[in-house]
Parts: sequence; structure tokens; C-alpha cells
Amino acid sequence: MGHNEDNDNEDNDNEDKDNEDKGNEDKGKAASDGDAIAEAVTPAATTAATLAINPARNISSVLFACNINAVRSAMAEAMVKARFPGRIFTDSCGVAPGQPDGFAIAVMAEVELDLTSHQPKGFDDLDCDFYDVIISFSPEAHARAQDITRNVDCATLYWPVDNLAGLQGSREERLRAYRAVRDDITAKLMAYLPDDGVDEKSGET
Repeated sequence: MGHNEDNDNEDNDNEDKDNEDKGNEDKGKAASDGDAIAEAVTPAATTAATLAINPARNISSVLFACNINAVRSAMAEAMVKARFPGRIFTDSCGVAPGQPDGFAIAVMAEVELDLTSHQPKGFDDLDCDFYDVIISFSPEAHARAQDITRNVDCATLYWPVDNLAGLQGSREERLRAYRAVRDDITAKLMAYLPDDGVDEKSGET
């Protein structure tokens, strides 16, 4: 009888240990999943401070480019138009135009910039010979910019900014990632286009 009780106690101990191991495994998986989401929604630290950006002088026209012209290049276009109305001709495009992005519209509205009327367009929709500089936020856009300006007097710059396509996570996590991209572009533009570095007579909207 005592022998059976010992076996029962041992079985209970083993069951408790199995439950504890499973609990630890579940916690580890949850932590891993949380890390994966955090990594997905946290853009890389690519700011104007880590990317050597020299201030531009007498820029009269600029084209911003990314992959689908719905987030990064659209944000940059709106920022420059707001800061230099009537002074810098500004447009944007993508390698393969996508659809308007609601998260981009939302985070730009937070800084009183309106993207609701923006319609994504491609390189082929524009006269790319016209611009002083094409600034790309993705390797694909930069490669296209270099190709089309090979025989044109137009500078091409590549500013790496996180691509948010396929971003996962809660709405707030995704908004946080979009805000980080918005602020990254803002910092780069402040370094490249200081308020005192643009000729007031140059450019038009």
C-alpha cells in the first residue's frame, strides 16, 4: 500500500514538472513572438546623424522616389511642399505605384500634413529630366533613378529609410513604426534643406 502511494506521488511530481516545462516553453514562445513583432515594427536606426547629408544650396526642383509612392516618397513630397511653398518644385514617384496608405495618411495628419489627395504614380508618369536631384529611399528606386539620369544633368541620392511593406503587429505598433519613418525623413530633410539654404526666388509649385 505504501509502495503504491510512493508511485502516485512520483507520478504527480512528474506531471507537475511536465506542466512547468510546458509553461516555460509557452512563455519562451510568447517572448519570442513578442520580439519578432517588436523587430518587425521597429525601423532601423538610420537618421541624418548616421548618414552624412550635406546641405543643398539653390535647389529649385526635387523628386522623391521609393517602391510604391504611397509612404516614404509621398511623405517627403508633402514635407517639402509645406516648408517651401512656391520655392521648390517637388514631386514623388515609385518603381511600381501602389495604393494610398491609410497609416501614412494618419501619421502625416498628426503633423498637420494632408496626404488624402495623394495618388501614387511611377517614374514613367513624370518628366524626370527636369529635376535638380532625385532622392530615393529604396535600393530599387535608386537604381531606376541612376538608370534614367545616366545622360542627364541630375544628381541622384540614396537615403535608406525603412520599407514598411508587409508590416505586422497591432494598429498602435504599426502607427509607431510609421511615425518613426516620418520622423527619420523629417530629420534628413532638415539636414539637406536648411531653412536658410534655399533661394527664395527659385522653384515653383
